[in-house]
Amino acid sequence: MLTNQNGSLGKQPPTVTIDQTTPYNCKSCGSKVFDVRFMLRKASKIQTGMDTDMVVPIQVYTCADCGQVAEDFLPNIPGLYGGTKQSDTTSNE
Repeated sequence: MLTNQNGSLGKQPPTVTIDQTTPYNCKSCGSKVFDVRFMLRKASKIQTGMDTDMVVPIQVYTCADCGQVAEDFLPNIPGLYGGTKQSDTTSNE
């Protein structure tokens, strides 16, 4: 039984078998194997209301062969990664 955030019954996701999927390949080298890594972002104590600055981990996937970040799976956060999502326009000074 599946419940949503309110605790009520939700729709069950469709059953998908592996033969109904397609592989995801690295856009740089074509590899099909990826590693899980983390990008770290810092949140100011002023923004968070905490006593100290906070570090926020963001899970990303990188190609196991060439190290390229799989940008298709990045969250849509402006300035997160200097690729096709949106480039950083501020310096980290």
